Amino acid sequence: IAAFSKNAVMIANNTAISRLFFERISRKFDLMMTQYAYVHWYRGEGMSGRDIPEAREDVGFLEKDYLDVLCDGLTDDPDDDYTNDDDDDNYY
Repeated sequence: IAAFSKNAVMIANNTAISRLFFERISRKFDLMMTQYAYVHWYRGEGMSGRDIPEAREDVGFLEKDYLDVLCDGLTDDPDDDYTNDDDDDNYY
């Protein structure tokens, strides 16, 4: 591997994680809760019976927030990025 004098790093927030919420986390959680599987482990660690559905609800809200951001990004008009709010009419 050749040595480089400059490096670049990119950090990005990706809304594709919303698919992860539905496909992996939410669906599997719902399947387990229909059979009440593994609940005894969480209750043994001190969680109450209401904490588990509340956690699922919180994940649902997070999933909805990601979907809202994704939908807002798809409907944004790129021409709306620039607005001229200057009240003076001094053009040269």
